[in-house]
Parts: sequence; C-alpha cells; structure tokens
Amino acid sequence: QDTGYAATDPNVSQYNLKTYVGCSVKFGGVYVGSLCVVYQHNFNPTEDDKNVVGIIASAIGVEEERRSAEETSRLSHFAMDRASDPVFWVDNESRILYANEAACVLFGYSAEEAKNMTVGDVAPDFMQPRWSDSWNRAKNNPSFTVETVSRKKNGILFPVEVTVNYI
Repeated sequence: QDTGYAATDPNVSQYNLKTYVGCSVKFGGVYVGSLCVVYQHNFNPTEDDKNVVGIIASAIGVEEERRSAEETSRLSHFAMDRASDPVFWVDNESRILYANEAACVLFGYSAEEAKNMTVGDVAPDFMQPRWSDSWNRAKNNPSFTVETVSRKKNGILFPVEVTVNYI
C-alpha cells in the first residue's frame, strides 16, 4: 500500500490489494507487458513462487513468438501459392518439397504428385554432369540463373529459365 505503484493503480485500493508479484513478458526481444499475481493479504513470495511467475511469463512470450511465426509461415505460403511464376522448394537431395499452383499448372502435376518427385523428374537436363559446376558454384553464390529444359507430365520438353536460390 505504501509504494508509488499503489498510488498509480486504482485497483490497489479498490480491491484492497496488498502484495504484487510480477514479471515482464518479452515478444520479439521487446518488453510487451507483464504477468502479475496480486494478493489481498500480505504475502511474502518465495524464490520458487517468483520462478513460477517467470516461467509462465516466459512461456507466454514463447507462445506469442510461435503464433507470430505460424502467421508469417501462413502468409508466406499464401504468397507463394498465388505467385504467377512456378516455384519449387527442393531439399539437398533434389527432392521436391513444395510446388506452388503455377508450377502445378505449368507442369501438369498435382501438389501431392510433385512432392513425390525430384528435380530430375521435371528438369532432367538439370541433373546431367555438365551442371555439376553450376551446383558447386551455388554453394558459394546463393543465387544463380540458368537456361535449361524442363519436362511436363505429358512428356513435352520446353525451354525454361531457372533461378536457384539457396538458404
């Protein structure tokens, strides 16, 4: 009751609050609020009590980070799905992990079919030994563009310009 905080918070007198235990909540490395536990009687919190409040405040921050990352991922997928250029996400073994709608339309595969394929299935020329220098250069240069030949589901070959970006 005798602190500066008590004088500024109308809830202290309205609810006859005596003890306050609080911990800051961080989100994105920035303090965004606090988690507070208040008592209507004098209470001397133990270190364990304070640690529990700190753990819960930390968990709130982690959950907000997770939700933010989930929303970013959802928006990124939405943008990729709606891109007018074909996009494939490929792993280090050349397996296709993702194909956007434009890629599916151009190549004639469903997204599920594409996930069971490799780069060699849609760009057989790209897997030839003559491209090994390009792949080796890509390890030092995270982005490069080449012209090659791709193959649609119906077997038709067609020229493409491919930009490869490594992360």
